[in-house]
Amino acid sequence: MIAFMFVAAPDEYAAGSNLSYPRFGASTWIADQSLPIAEFNRVMGMGIEEPITEANLDE
Repeated sequence: MIAFMFVAAPDEYAAGSNLSYPRFGASTWIADQSLPIAEFNRVMGMGIEEPITEANLDE
């Protein structure tokens, strides 16, 4: 899973960036606010195990 890249980020990089990779149900949200690259700022898996609702999007 791509979130493992965030876990494996070098300590020096992780300390100087805004890395986050929370899980909400079956989806994983990855974000690196210091990189304006879509591959590192996305939601994956949303809507696979259950339908997407307005409440999901508000989270």
